[in-house]
Amino acid sequence: MSSPFIIGLVGTPGAGKSAVTDYIIQTYGGSQFRFSDYLSHVLQKMNITKSRENMIKLSVILRKEFGEDLFSHAVASDALRSEDELVLVDGIRRPEDLAAFRPLPNFKLVAVNADAKIRYDRIKHRGEKVGETDMTWEAFETTERAPTEITIPEAMTYADFVIMNDGGVEELHTRIDEIMKEIGIAKK
Repeated sequence: MSSPFIIGLVGTPGAGKSAVTDYIIQTYGGSQFRFSDYLSHVLQKMNITKSRENMIKLSVILRKEFGEDLFSHAVASDALRSEDELVLVDGIRRPEDLAAFRPLPNFKLVAVNADAKIRYDRIKHRGEKVGETDMTWEAFETTERAPTEITIPEAMTYADFVIMNDGGVEELHTRIDEIMKEIGIAKK
């Protein structure tokens, strides 16, 4: 079997990467790999709360000890073994996360962004991680400056496509469909 087509997603927290992934998988098929799943798995195995703060700490420790591109190679290895023709890789945060993907001929990077206030509201309402529903604006701003977040804008500069997700769901889906058409991937 040939290697799957891989779409990497990079974007600021709350920008809508999961919404992009969900729509693509539902409409075009495929599977998903998330950088954060590798961190979540370790935290769960160690019986440590899955909070944004703990995920940041663990990421910093692992990257420091094993190399900045550690997750890139782990996720890419799993993605390339997928039996699906289309794979989405969510959670790219730094240029080093692209190390194992950029050389692949079947890889495209999509940046997803949105206004900070919109992202803050989305994060509070989704409550994906412990403490998010009670997050203050000040805590959001502090998180934006965390070591795992400050490299996102630089990684976004490598994107082949950009989605500004400040509008509604219909606008988001239209933009995704445009990108998928340009890449050459048809709806299932």
